[in-house]
Order: sequence, then structure tokens, then C-alpha cells
Amino acid sequence: MAILNFPEIFSKEKLDLLLCDYKMTDAIIKHKANLSLNMFSFLQTGSKQVHFADTSVGVNSTQSLLIKSGNCLLTELLDNQDIYYCKLLFFSTQKLSIFLEKNHFQSNKIETRDAPYFVIENDVFLKSFITSLSALSNLQNPTIQKILEAKLEELLHYLIYKYKSKFSDFLHSLVAQKTNSIFRLTV
Repeated sequence: MAILNFPEIFSKEKLDLLLCDYKMTDAIIKHKANLSLNMFSFLQTGSKQVHFADTSVGVNSTQSLLIKSGNCLLTELLDNQDIYYCKLLFFSTQKLSIFLEKNHFQSNKIETRDAPYFVIENDVFLKSFITSLSALSNLQNPTIQKILEAKLEELLHYLIYKYKSKFSDFLHSLVAQKTNSIFRLTV
């Protein structure tokens, strides 16, 4: 089974911030994935399960996920509409470090050993935010990069407001932890 390299499957350019639409008409079961960047997954239709070395998480279209860079297994299932669709926003750890430093967000934790994901419950703001991302698909570089930087900051500020230190601490864990670049072999 081949490894899906995200976001490289969407762009040959080496970008540290990228917005993509991900649509499928066939389900994928436990496909190996390598995320070279952190990823927001805004699920629109279908369901997603993400399996890591020692934990897993499942979400539906009422939730979104922030997944740290590294390796995982993805299961993406269709729903009644026979399509799987999510909007993906990739960003580098460097972009996150700059955001945290610029805004003076401190971690309340001494030890940062968090799960490699954060589940986000979609609300009115997030639904509107996702819709606003859809409007960006027709813009060209470098305009879209400047707008995406502003949108990423908007999103991070909102999620810190919504989830308080729990989300801020998770962001710090993304910066602090090294990614695991080797898939574990199971027998």
C-alpha cells in the first residue's frame, strides 16, 4: 500500500500554508498517510477516522480536526450522498511558532505530552469561517497566501477564545514535539 504524502499530493510547490479541497467517491480504509505539515480537516460530508501509534479519533461533519504533522492511518468513509468532502488547511510549525510568539500565548503546562489531534465542535462561527475559505479558491498566489495567513490567525485566535488554555496548550505541544517519521510495523 502506497503512502499518501500530504499536502504534496495537492501541490508540487513547497508551501508552508496551503488550502485544498479533498473530494472522493470511494472510501479509503486505513491508508498510510504522512503529514509534512499540521492540518485542519474541516469535514463537509462523510466521516473520518485517524489512527495514530497509540490512539485514534473519529469525527463526522459536525466536527473538525486539527492533526499534528507526522504519520497516521486514515479511514475516510462516504455518507448517503456517495461523496466524501473536506476542506484541508495545512500550516507549518514555523507559522505556528511565529503566531504564538507574536501574540504572547504561553503554555500553562510544564510537560506537553498531548494527543496528536484536537477535536473541534463546529459552531456558527466555524461554519461561516469554512464558507469564507471556499470563496478563496479562485484567488491566485501571492494574494491568496497573504489572505490565508490572516485566515489562519483568525481561526487560531477564535479557537483559543473558544477552548481557552486547552487549545493554547495543544498548540504549544505541536511546536514542542518532534514528529514521528517512521510507521510502526504490526505483526
